[in-house]
This record gives sequence, structure tokens and C-alpha cells, in this order.
Amino acid sequence: MDIHALFSLKGKTAVVTGASGALGGAAVRAMAYAGANVAACYNSGRERLDTLISEIGDVGVEIKPYKVNSFSQDEIRQHAEDVMRDFGGIDVVINTAGGNVKGAYYTDLDAQPQFDTVTLNLFGGCFWPCLAYGAKMLDNPGGGSIINFSSISAFTAIRGHIAYAAAKAGVSNFT
Repeated sequence: MDIHALFSLKGKTAVVTGASGALGGAAVRAMAYAGANVAACYNSGRERLDTLISEIGDVGVEIKPYKVNSFSQDEIRQHAEDVMRDFGGIDVVINTAGGNVKGAYYTDLDAQPQFDTVTLNLFGGCFWPCLAYGAKMLDNPGGGSIINFSSISAFTAIRGHIAYAAAKAGVSNFT
């Protein structure tokens, strides 16, 4: 049995959020090596993403970077439209966007970083992409897959990072 044929994504399109990060970058690499075209979303770190795309090289797929602000539901919705225009469909979504917002520590008295951390991880990193990209996948004859990255913090919180832990627990429960 040919393992590459068994898991081939040739002719498919994958959206990877958080593509300039370590987990997202690994997902971009895996999707490209499996034969999928990749819509690689980043908010910052364009240089890291460009380096990754260069390292992957010519493997017979298109990897297109898109700047998408994960704090903006409108930008995520627009990106879903852009992917449909540029690739003709969406077959796989891998949501890795997320992280801690500076100041989102439980001893800080400013609540805004806590809200921002939940918005980034639960809404911008999971819920809004699932709605926007998932809506485009509904009519796929072969179906599709959405993979949401959570964290061990969803189950065992990192001391002081309650907003991050709560958001990742939300991702795990939503998924």
C-alpha cells in the first residue's frame, strides 16, 4: 500500500490560520507535502512565513500567504471569500492562531488583555474561522475537515493565565 496515495490531498485546498507560528508552520508544511494548496494566514511574522515557504520549495502546490487579523470577524469572513476566489474551494481548515496577549496575567488589574486573550483564542482562533470557512465547505461533494488546535491548558491551567486556559477550554468544548 502506498502511504502517500492513501493520505494524498492532491487537488485539495487547506486554510491554515496562525501559519507563521511553530504549529501553524508545521501544518503548512504537512499540507503542502501531502499535495494540498495552502492558504496560509498570518497576522504578524510574514518573514517567518516567507522563510518557511522557501524551505518547502517547489513541491507542485501553491502556498499563498494572506494577512488576516484574527481579532476581526470581518477580515476572516473576507478571507474565506478570497480563498474561494483564488483556489475555487476549501477542503481543510487548520486553526492554530492564538496565544497570550501581553498583560493577560491574573494579577494584572486591567481586564482588557483578558478579554483580548479570549477573543484571540476562542473567537478569532476557532469560532469565527469555523463559521466563515465551514460555510464555504458545506456543499463540498467530498466533505471536508476542520481541525482546531487547543492546548493542555484547557485541562491543566498554566499558573496565572486563566483567560488563555478558559479560552482553550472553550476551543476544546466547541470542537
